[in-house]
Amino acid sequence: MKELSELINYERVRLSHNPLNIFLMKTTVPFEEKISCLYRMTFFILGFKDLMLLMRYQSPVSDLELMLNQHSEEDSQHWHWFLKDLRCLNIDHKFGKDVTQAFAQIWSNDYFPIRKMVYKMMHYVQQYHHPAFRLLMVIVLECGFTTFAEVMHPVLKKAGMYEKLEYFGQVHKDAESDHQAGSYFDAEDHFGELLSLCVNNLSEAEYLEAKAMVKALFSDLYTMHECFAKPMFKSSEISVV
Repeated sequence: MKELSELINYERVRLSHNPLNIFLMKTTVPFEEKISCLYRMTFFILGFKDLMLLMRYQSPVSDLELMLNQHSEEDSQHWHWFLKDLRCLNIDHKFGKDVTQAFAQIWSNDYFPIRKMVYKMMHYVQQYHHPAFRLLMVIVLECGFTTFAEVMHPVLKKAGMYEKLEYFGQVHKDAESDHQAGSYFDAEDHFGELLSLCVNNLSEAEYLEAKAMVKALFSDLYTMHECFAKPMFKSSEISVV
């Protein structure tokens, strides 16, 4: 378990230094420019809704499966908050008035790393019926959301938008803290318990396979966040960790 815990902590720290987070922490960048990354998250956030549907067990037989069902039920509703936030931030105009322009951007080659992240998660959740693998997926995704929120929340608070937004603001943060499966907003001791549950339910071979899956997901998360940020800066201005 120590190796898996160290891997997750290492990858989480590396993810927290992705180019998008570095850009959001720049004090000289205007608020409007910082929030321009949000609409590029559309495919991932809406795809995440479907991932939560696939993750559920039709007839749960263990505490882990029940936990995952509860978590997926809660998270599958968050996409409504995202659409409300786009409307609140008046980001609709980023796509232009023609809806086909929005489709062209979302399915462009430049946005493929975002779509690939969704496809990879869909692949894993269908490949691994074992709840320990799926719980590890949830933990990695929670890390991704939290590392982004840790830099976005101060931006929103400074602009007076933190309490007004639902997906990117306080509503989502509070909802994550209420998850039975936990959140990295909470004490990491709880994640130690969840990791123990995962490890105790895996064979030695499955454990090695789970570590490889975790590492691959973190790599794709990093690439996706880099993709979110690319239109916001010249690639030569930020060195990729």
